[in-house]
Amino acid sequence: MKQDTTISNQWSDVGRTPASLKRKTARAFTLVEVALALGVMSVGIIAILGLLPSALQSARNAADNTVTATIVQDLFSTLRAQPFTTASLSSLGGSSFQLNNPANTGTLNFDQAGNVTNTSGSYLSYYRVVVTSASQAPFAKANVQATVFWPAWSSSHPPLNTNSYTTTIAYYR
Repeated sequence: MKQDTTISNQWSDVGRTPASLKRKTARAFTLVEVALALGVMSVGIIAILGLLPSALQSARNAADNTVTATIVQDLFSTLRAQPFTTASLSSLGGSSFQLNNPANTGTLNFDQAGNVTNTSGSYLSYYRVVVTSASQAPFAKANVQATVFWPAWSSSHPPLNTNSYTTTIAYYR
């Protein structure tokens, strides 16, 4: 019985080639495949680079809108914290600003960081804020509108960028 097992094991290897005699197949990319892959990648990279300028502009616009909202919020808070009849914008580079007058207008200038500048029309002034108030006669309240223009030195009419904010300030006795 032992002999039969040996013979069957010998015949089981018939038709098989030894591993050393097998031909090794090359596993690599063809020139066409590489060229196609580079073409697809270059189209994708060009598309991404094409979006870069608009993404940078959007980021700049978002930053400008945030700074204008912060400037106007500070301005409105300053007006609310002062007496209704003689609210002063001197801490923000302005003058006295009476909310109970029928019409008041003031202009303030700020740099790109939102700091007050006193140089109107200079390259240091990036934001120009025009503040107007209109009191409502029998009521002790005033509608205050702050319109922000930037860049302040822009000579285009209308200005390149404009945001307008409105609030109502009431007089409490």
